[in-house]
Amino acid sequence: MTICSLAYHSARANEATDAELPALEEEIFHQFELAHANDVEIARLDNICRDELKRLRAEEVSLRMTTTGSA
Repeated sequence: MTICSLAYHSARANEATDAELPALEEEIFHQFELAHANDVEIARLDNICRDELKRLRAEEVSLRMTTTGSA
């Protein structure tokens, strides 16, 4: 094989790869959409859990102060 034949083969390989790029790009965007489809619901549930954790911590502190204060 000569350098010229390698270059020709490389150009043909790049053409095939370039032809696949639009489909690959579409698949990437599709997977991204699927991965982030539930972000709003996850954030909503995260806020609920955080608020409940804050409430429980405040209740714990309040109980400790009540228990310690009356002893």
